Amino acid sequence: MTTEIPTSNTPSLPEESQSEHQPRRSQRKLLLDDGEGDYRVFKVHPGGVYSPGNGTSIELPKGTLIPMMNIPGFFTTEKALKHIKNQASQHNSLMSGLILAVIRFCSIVRLEVSSAVRVDVAKKPKREASAP
Repeated sequence: MTTEIPTSNTPSLPEESQSEHQPRRSQRKLLLDDGEGDYRVFKVHPGGVYSPGNGTSIELPKGTLIPMMNIPGFFTTEKALKHIKNQASQHNSLMSGLILAVIRFCSIVRLEVSSAVRVDVAKKPKREASAP
């Protein structure tokens, strides 16, 4: 019969803490500053001419996302889909045939480019003078 005696050389596994597996729902942070959720609804444009309603029209590529200004932001996808479904049942003729995307804003970045002016002086090599 062999018994294992723990020594200082015996590796031990770290104990799991229960806090690692608990969701951090109370610590939810928002990226967008308007107090609404980070889930937004956009219309997916099929491509072609788009008229925003101010008398102008522009050509947009297929798949361009256009924000739906009359639909607020949401905290979950489920709430966004429920709102879209309620809107469509009330205004079925206005929303019929639309392709909508629910998109979550994960990060917003600002590009900052710093450039330094570098001046290199290149000298023309001298050549031998020819004798007259």
